[in-house]
Amino acid sequence: MRENGIDMWITMSKEGLYDPLFRDFGEAYVGSVSYFIFTDRGPSGIEKAAFGLSDRRVQACGAYDILEDSVELPAFVSERDPQRIGLNMSEGIGVEWLYPVNRRILLIK
Repeated sequence: MRENGIDMWITMSKEGLYDPLFRDFGEAYVGSVSYFIFTDRGPSGIEKAAFGLSDRRVQACGAYDILEDSVELPAFVSERDPQRIGLNMSEGIGVEWLYPVNRRILLIK
């Protein structure tokens, strides 16, 4: 992320429309929407958060600092105040879910 000047990286999946890296991030059941969000927190490192997943495998792996059922995405992003955001998502999902946080978005394909 730092090498590419990204402060926050968001990946999003819906049931049946998975991000290409979904399995790499700890495949779990997605009921409606899931997010894997990685935030550069400076000297303390990369904060790793997973939201909207229900599977004991992702809970047991211990890879995530934050693991919750849901997230208020605009509040989560605003609290961290990233200057540049990288996104990964399935083309079938679209970008309408981003409108509340689209002020500083860098789309990466």
